[in-house]
Amino acid sequence: MELGSDPFNLCPGEREILFPPLSHMEVVGQPRVDMHEGKPVIVVSVDVNINQKALTIEGILSQRKQTLLSVGENLKREIKFDLQIVSESPCSQESLEKYLKICNQRDDSWFNADVNFKDSIIKVLELKEETIAAFVESEKGNLSNEKVSMHAQQIELFL
Repeated sequence: MELGSDPFNLCPGEREILFPPLSHMEVVGQPRVDMHEGKPVIVVSVDVNINQKALTIEGILSQRKQTLLSVGENLKREIKFDLQIVSESPCSQESLEKYLKICNQRDDSWFNADVNFKDSIIKVLELKEETIAAFVESEKGNLSNEKVSMHAQQIELFL
């Protein structure tokens, strides 16, 4: 077997060019036809760029964790928004915040086990319900049923 001029290439007369991970080529200008050893060759000029939008391995492995943390932060905003419409009183979200802090400290790979990810999503949703229920219970005499039913059906369930 003959080897090419490059030790990584098995084809004689060819050279291999290696590009770094996450790189891509962008065509620059118009392709042209050149002659090489009496044969026409299409030449395409390219720039090699690192794809800055592609995720790293670490980014891929942390996607589920980041998804859970984003869901948790969104639920905190939902709770605040829904409850401020029916009451001026502040709502403690301590249990949800504490759980999100625990999740943030967990290793990214822990969330890649389906059972762990599923249980975590269920837990943040349960904590949202518990937070709303505790708030409604503590504010029962101060909440206007009219306001509650107009805006947040989920809150009305706890009255």
